[in-house]
Amino acid sequence: MNIIRLFFMQTLGLLMALSTVTTASAATTSAETLSLEQALTRAFAHAPAYLAEESKREASREDVLMARAWLLPYIKASASYSHIMQRYTYDRPLKIPLPNRLSYNDTNFAIQLVQPLFRLDRWHGWEQGKLADEAAEVALQLARQALMLEVANRFANAVAAHITFQATQAQYDALKRMAEMSAARLDAGLGTVTDKLEAESRAELARAELLNEQNNLSLCEARLDSLIGAEHPPLPETLPSPVMPAPSDWEENYREQAMADAPGVKLAQLLYRIADHEVSRSLGTALPSVDFVAGMTHDDSSNGLFGAGSVRRDEMIGIQVDIPVYAGGGTWAQRRKSEQLKTESAYRLDEARREAELSAREASLSLNTAQARVEALSAAVKAAQKSSRAAQSSFEVGLSTIVQVLDAESRLAGAKRDLALANSATMLARLQLAASIGKLEAIHLPLQ
Repeated sequence: MNIIRLFFMQTLGLLMALSTVTTASAATTSAETLSLEQALTRAFAHAPAYLAEESKREASREDVLMARAWLLPYIKASASYSHIMQRYTYDRPLKIPLPNRLSYNDTNFAIQLVQPLFRLDRWHGWEQGKLADEAAEVALQLARQALMLEVANRFANAVAAHITFQATQAQYDALKRMAEMSAARLDAGLGTVTDKLEAESRAELARAELLNEQNNLSLCEARLDSLIGAEHPPLPETLPSPVMPAPSDWEENYREQAMADAPGVKLAQLLYRIADHEVSRSLGTALPSVDFVAGMTHDDSSNGLFGAGSVRRDEMIGIQVDIPVYAGGGTWAQRRKSEQLKTESAYRLDEARREAELSAREASLSLNTAQARVEALSAAVKAAQKSSRAAQSSFEVGLSTIVQVLDAESRLAGAKRDLALANSATMLARLQLAASIGKLEAIHLPLQ
């Protein structure tokens, strides 16, 4: 009678341990969990690569002002002070005696206003500055999208690893309890050595898998922490779903949208236009330049040959034309170089369009596959839950073995792990598709 009671209590304990496998993923912690919104906020404030792009963006604003300054009037001034000593020797006597030695001070200052009238190179330089400013904005958008995708990827991997670790932990606890029960049954004469060894083997295999999942979880958490710059709060138990526009609004013509609106394509287009202006700018350096010039010069000497100081004041206004004649062939070499750089940028634009179309296509295919896997695995989880309940019911009435119950629970835990990974892949594929056509914004991310 005591043996039967012992067997019943151990069986009840085993079933309670097995029930933790099915409820582990639904458990919630009392502590506040990390949301994707918090991870993004921390990453935007910490990620060095993104902060470098922000600084580069701010610096590019000054390029526009510097390029425009070369087209606006500018004023330059100069001043000098000299103490001069002069000696004179005359080859014959002078009718008017002049001094042989002078020592005097000379003060000179000048101011000049220049207004460029025709400067083709400077005009195209200004256009390049404006395009460079736009390019920096697109590059910042690219960096922002890349950071959002990286944060979402590392966050999803960490959450999936957390779910997998919890399921593996629950499975190991159940198998360990089964091994203990098998040993007790063997001692009571109700089991066999084969059942005991099989139970212990499964428990050890589960422990090895648990150690592997623990290492994977630690690695995923470390990668997430390195991106957000601090140790994160507890992870959530489930992955949120992305808040995206309706698929019909942006998925039907994703190839055309990618080749037209992808940030990489926009950046390549701007770089091509910059290269085109560089060709014209290099030509402008070989053309005459015309400036409007106005200025004043003041020269004050304290002494002179006739024993008196002098003050000279010059004022001028006019048009100044500079004509390049020969520069050793450097001007035309620069023009030929700019032509080749323009050709290079044209090829890179074609390559950017090809890459954008390919990335969008790959993301669309990945999304379709991930969605199909989610549907299939959702059905598999439901079937595994029914199988697990049936195996437990059969075990309670003695129609199935403990091994069959644990096999059913293992299949259920594996199906839940696969479903968590499929949900993660679906979220990331949808975000990647939005990024490939330039429509990824923070509002699309599952922030809650």
